[in-house]
Formats: sequence, structure tokens, C-alpha cells
Amino acid sequence: MLPDLFLAALLALLIGLGLILATSARGIVPGYDAVEYVRTAHLIHAGLLGDAAAGFTRMGAAVAVTWARLPFTNTLDVLLLGLAYDVADYHLSVVLIHACYLLLFAYLARRLLGRAPALLLLVWATSQTYFLHQFTNFLSEMKVGMFLALFVVALFHDDVQSRWPLFWITVLLLLLRTADLLFILPLVVAHAAFVWRRADGPRTAVAAAKAVGLACLVLLPLLVHELKGLIPYLYVASYSDMAQNWRDMAGVSGKWDLVMSYVTGVAAYNHAFAVSAALAIAVGAALSLRDSRRRLTLFRGTVVGSLVVFAVLTSAQSNNIMIVYWVYALLGVVAVCLLKALLMERHLALLAYALIPVAIAQNADAFTRANDVLIEALPVRELAESVCKGMAGVSQPSVFQNYAGIGPLDPHGLEIASPTVVGWVPVNSISYNTPLSAYLEALDRANVALIANRNFLWPTYIGINGKTEELARYVGDNASRLGFA
Repeated sequence: MLPDLFLAALLALLIGLGLILATSARGIVPGYDAVEYVRTAHLIHAGLLGDAAAGFTRMGAAVAVTWARLPFTNTLDVLLLGLAYDVADYHLSVVLIHACYLLLFAYLARRLLGRAPALLLLVWATSQTYFLHQFTNFLSEMKVGMFLALFVVALFHDDVQSRWPLFWITVLLLLLRTADLLFILPLVVAHAAFVWRRADGPRTAVAAAKAVGLACLVLLPLLVHELKGLIPYLYVASYSDMAQNWRDMAGVSGKWDLVMSYVTGVAAYNHAFAVSAALAIAVGAALSLRDSRRRLTLFRGTVVGSLVVFAVLTSAQSNNIMIVYWVYALLGVVAVCLLKALLMERHLALLAYALIPVAIAQNADAFTRANDVLIEALPVRELAESVCKGMAGVSQPSVFQNYAGIGPLDPHGLEIASPTVVGWVPVNSISYNTPLSAYLEALDRANVALIANRNFLWPTYIGINGKTEELARYVGDNASRLGFA
């Protein structure tokens, strides 16, 4: 009973800190990564609930349009945010959605592993200084990492008689990221290879494959729809200027750099936990070679599953610090499963109790950092509000900007900050090769121009805003002809 009380108290603390940050962030437009998704949620909200009382014909058309707008990543989040768009502030909605994910994670971990291991896993998953940042941001890899780790546990866990947890975790992963298929399918194959030679191996492998297959079948129409966007995106993300931009931002120029970025990234989350887990897993690997009893089966399975996930991750072209959370969460699952095999329940509980102060201290630091980020965002919010007021007299604004990646000051961000539908003149702002003439043609077609005097966010080598200062000089030299004076 005591582990459950500590679990509930830790969850209440984390959700409470998230709600405080969400309240402080009211009115702040999300960052550049999230803006497109939030705009889609707004359009879904207007389409679905705006036509809710307009009859079945218009409602059916609204559902069809909503279906077409669903993105292939963050699908469930966008839909939930769209339904709640006018009910609560954006930041509050995000925290409430993530709170539901966190509660579901704790429930499933308790069901799959038991009370004390679930508490220890929650302490691990939240004992790092990036947790509150991910908890309060719409684009977060927190939920994917948590449920990917639970997928590995549910897949390799022989003690769970029902495969329904595996079914529901698969559904959730696919609704969060269609690209999770790249992890789910290899994991199912690895599980079959892992158990096949046991007496009950074929039956176990088929039961797991049926649960995952049923989840894919239920979501098949959505998967077919979303794969149409995902497959071209994967190609662009691997072989285009976008891929080169990401490699530059991550400092990755080869496979070894990519592997080391995960090692250093996991250490950045929680160095002490990462090193301790690595040593524990090394001990567990040695014990696995000498001990064939079933008590280490789950530990071996989570090791295999984690290696499969890591192999898929290192086949990518780049990395970012948020995706590192997947590896961090899997490392925690492997360590907890090893300790579950070696220690008694009460000893696991005592270890979790001892580590709870670490989680509190880490999140106190994370709260301070997140609050500092909000303070830094206030001037940008004020500038965005001024820009919206300046565009108030333009009935159909078509925006040109000599910068990109600012979020609140990008067209979609301005659209969120005001009731005005903002159009923009398309030009590839993240290409290394876009010539100045392409920007000038776009400028001629616009009726609103937002001109920054310098590249104030992205380094030049990233490939974003490479022409910002050149365009600012051009507009300054031709201000009269362009209508600025």
C-alpha cells in the first residue's frame, strides 16, 4: 500500500508543477516546432465543433476535412487539442493531456511490473532536468519514450496472461507516431526469435503478434492515410536540405557521432542514473550467462528489445535531445527489470523511497529552468501582439518574412495569436541553395512584409535565415519603391 501512496504523491507533485507553469505561460504562442500542429488543431476545432449544430451534411463534410488534415505524427495530441481548443488555454490543455499520459503510464507500469517496480520506474523516468520541459511542451518525446518502454515490457513479459495491455499500448504508440511502426514491427520479430525455441515459444510469439496485429488492423484506415504523408517525409528527412540542417544542428557527421550523441544525451538527462544503470546491466548480463532460470527472462527480453530500438534509432541521419529520452526510458526499464529479478519487493520499495528526493530535486531545478524560458518568451509575445495589431487593417494578409523558425513571429504563430487567417508567400527558407531572386519574387507577391535586421536565432551554418541580413539591406535600400516609406 505504501508504494501506491508514494506513487500518487509523486504524480500529484509533477502534475501540480506542470499546472503552475501552464498558468504562467497563458497567452504565449508555442515555439516554431509546435506552431503548425497547433494551427491544425485550431482548424480541426473550427471544422468539427463549428459545424456541430449545422446538420448531418455539413458535419459529415467537416469530419472528412478533419480526416484529411490529421498529421502522421502527434495525431492523437492534435485531435485532443482540437476538441479542447476553446475550452482551456493552449498550455493548460497540453499539461492536462500529458497528465493523462503520465497517469496511464503509472497504471500500466503497476499492472505489468507491480507496485514497487512501478514506483521505481516512475522515479527514474522523471528524475531528470528535461522532464518538466517535455511535460509542458506540445511536441514532447516523453510520452513516446514512456510507452515504447512499456511496449517492450508488455511484449517480453511472460507473467502477463492477458495481451490486452500490449494491444492498447500499440494503439497508443501508433496514434502518437505512425513512424513507431519502424520500432514495433522489428520488436515483434525479435520477440518471436527470442522465445521460439522454448516449449511454449510458438504460442507466446503468436499471441503477441496477434495483439499487435489486431491494433494495426483497428487503425488500418488511419495508417494507410498517414503513410501517404510519412513515406515522402522519411525520404526528405534522410536525403534533403532538411536532413543536412538536422545533422548540422546535432553536430552529427557519421554513425559514430550519432551513437555518441545518444551516450552524451542520456548522461545529460541524469549522469548518475545512466552510469549506475550501465553498471547494473553489465552485472545482469554476466548473471544471465550463468543463470538460465526464468527470473531473468524479462531482463534479457528488455535488453533485446532496447537493442532493437537503438539499432533503428542509429539508422537515422540525425538526433535531437528530446528523442534521447526514448533511450533513457528504455535504460530505466532494463535496470528496473534486473532489480525486480534480483531483489525482493520491499527492497525495491526502499530503493524507490530513497530516490524520490532525487526526483524532487531534479524537478525543482527543471521548474526553475522552465520558468526562465517563459520569462524569455514574454518579449516575443509582446512583439507578436504588436505585429497582429499592425495587420488588423489588412483583410487578407499575405506575409513575406526574411526569417523562419521563430514560432510566434512566423505566419502560423501570428494566426494563433489573432483571429485573422494569415496567408504567406511560399519560399524555401531552410535551403542552403535558395537564391536571393526567389526571395525577391516572393516579396513582390506579398502585401505584408516582416523584415528582421539580422539573423537573431539560428547560426548561419544551419541553413536557416541565411539571407536574412542581405534581404534586410535590400529592403532598406529600396524602401520607397517597395512602399515602406
